[in-house]
Amino acid sequence: RINSVNGQIAAFFGLFAVFVAGQVIDTVGRRPVLMLFLSSNLVVKALLFAACFMPYAGFLVVLFVQNVIEVAFAAGVEPALNSMVTDRSRGNSELRGDGFAALGVIMHSADVLAFLAGYPVLKAHLTDYKIFWGPLALVSLVAFVLFNNVPCTQLRETLERRELETIEEERSEE
Repeated sequence: RINSVNGQIAAFFGLFAVFVAGQVIDTVGRRPVLMLFLSSNLVVKALLFAACFMPYAGFLVVLFVQNVIEVAFAAGVEPALNSMVTDRSRGNSELRGDGFAALGVIMHSADVLAFLAGYPVLKAHLTDYKIFWGPLALVSLVAFVLFNNVPCTQLRETLERRELETIEEERSEE
């Protein structure tokens, strides 16, 4: 029953979050959307780790809150990545198609890896998930630091300044 309600909440917020993300991707940029997702991912993992120390009622509240946060910020990830592929391909449809294909393979591979990594944890029927959520929170922190600060891995903005100015001009004319 809890999963059903949690799933309905996620679907509802996800529906509206995509519309907001679309506006942000084209006005603020692609990078901020992805960095917000990495930030929210860190918050979610920290919340789930903290929930391990709470009574069941607190855990349920964290479960719903983290789900809303995760869905709201994850909604813009795929559109932002698709926009980045389009930006980087600069009109080359073959390159763009290859970029979309690679992105699809990477995203689905990540799903498979998450399942393969998570299944043994669930099968273990742990009574204490601190050893699971704690390291995941640290991995999220490392990813955030790498993609935000380390030059060779730093996520760069692909929305060109002139493209942003054109979008702003079109909106002011309306």
